[in-house]
Amino acid sequence: MTQMQQGFPQISSPLVDPPTGRITTTWLYLLQSLWNRTGAAQGGVVNSVTVNANEGITETVQSATSNVLITLGLGAITPSSVAASGNVTGSNLSGTNTGNVTLLGENYLSLAGQAITAHPINLSGTNVTGEFSASNQPALTGDVTTPGASLVTTLATVNSNVGTYTAATITVNAKGQVTAAAGGGGISATITTAKLTGGGANGSLTFVSGVLTAQVQAT
Repeated sequence: MTQMQQGFPQISSPLVDPPTGRITTTWLYLLQSLWNRTGAAQGGVVNSVTVNANEGITETVQSATSNVLITLGLGAITPSSVAASGNVTGSNLSGTNTGNVTLLGENYLSLAGQAITAHPINLSGTNVTGEFSASNQPALTGDVTTPGASLVTTLATVNSNVGTYTAATITVNAKGQVTAAAGGGGISATITTAKLTGGGANGSLTFVSGVLTAQVQAT
């Protein structure tokens, strides 16, 4: 009987025994070993096939024991974490950002974890610049008023008696506003004696209740 060499017949080993016309024992052992490994009961047998898929991959196994057909599909990928060296983009990304966020140059914002909170703005702070537009103006009250969201101002009326007064009696408040005015009867003056100097004797004018009653010409 010819010998096996490392699991395979030697090159000089004939496949068929010439005297009997039968396959030699060495080749029979080899063929039986191959048969066992490719489907015989004595070799390895696939009894069932299952596929475990996750992270959005779906699977379908048809005929798990014979003529196996495995179908894989890609669904929604929902990993518990993503480690990326570049940018991660998408329209429905969600989760918690574990990177560092630092607020610079703003003293009315505070950061706690991933939450940014806005606080009242101190208008005397150095970060406040520019000017308020008319639509952001507050309403003014008092002697000067505005309707709010406007720069149109109105001066309060303190005296509705508008006009021109002669020898008037007026009332002025602590703000310098004329709060009342009333006209008088004209200027009244009483001059009892008036003298005119013309280089000679003095003349005189006599008034009674502001009316000229006597006159002496100067000489």
